[in-house]
Amino acid sequence: MDSQDIAVEQPRWVGMAFNMADEARLYRERATAERQIADGTILPNVRDRARHAARRWDELADQAERSKVAAAARQGRGAYSSAIARLAN
Repeated sequence: MDSQDIAVEQPRWVGMAFNMADEARLYRERATAERQIADGTILPNVRDRARHAARRWDELADQAERSKVAAAARQGRGAYSSAIARLAN
């Protein structure tokens, strides 16, 4: 089996617009696809490339999740500050 014989399902977001809220999940799907490539090949260079790509996709997903949490926290602080300002007036 060579790398051309590996059937990897295309991520659902290929060719589609997506909601930024789905960003981390889509990155995880891409990481899973890369792991499938790594597991299905006998070529060391392809396996190494796919494993590296999977790690990078996971890092992007982690970053997207952290950004989402930070944005929610900022939004929450803003709502809290607005409520305090309304009470003061």
